[in-house]
Parts: sequence; C-alpha cells; structure tokens
Amino acid sequence: MDDNRSYFWRARAVDAHGAAGDWSATVSFFVNTANDTPDTPVLNNPVSGGIATAQTPTLSVFNVDDPDQDDLTY
Repeated sequence: MDDNRSYFWRARAVDAHGAAGDWSATVSFFVNTANDTPDTPVLNNPVSGGIATAQTPTLSVFNVDDPDQDDLTY
C-alpha cells in the first residue's frame, strides 16, 4: 500500500455452500508509515515591500497541506 493514501474496504461472510451474507459498511483508513514534512507556507500579508502602518502588524500565510494530514501551526 502507498504511504499517505486513504484506502476503503468492506467484507462479507460466505459459507461452505456458497451462500453469502450482506456486505458490511464500507470503512476507510489512512496509511502513514513516516512523518513527512508539511508543504512550504506562502506569505500572504504584509506583502514583500509593503508598509506596515502599525507597530504590531498582523502577519498571515496561506495555509498549506501536510501529506500526513497532521494539524499544522504557524
């Protein structure tokens, strides 16, 4: 199975005579064999060469993804 990928599966029982029961509900799981680094954030504000009009400007980035689906902080 591939790392950083979701998989889906379900099952049902079949007896020796070939009679099959109903399928179970489909469930998913995520394969994560190693902790991968998150993507590089892109700076949003203030822009390069911009002017901050306060001594405590608000700094912001565009959110990025983490291949492992971990929560990120900036």
